[in-house]
Amino acid sequence: MPKLITGVGCPYCGSSCDDLEVLVSDDETKVLEVHNACIIGNNLFHHANRPHPPANPPQAPA
Repeated sequence: MPKLITGVGCPYCGSSCDDLEVLVSDDETKVLEVHNACIIGNNLFHHANRPHPPANPPQAPA
């Protein structure tokens, strides 16, 4: 059964978001869903599942 982890801090920018909720797989090796994160933080957590991280992380809209 997937596990919901609450109170997760986002390591991306200096906004210090610490109210993220991350749903991980049964074996806790894959991120399934991310809640309360901006688009950059959401992409950051989902890119963790990839074997090779992206060369250029997504940028915030101007």
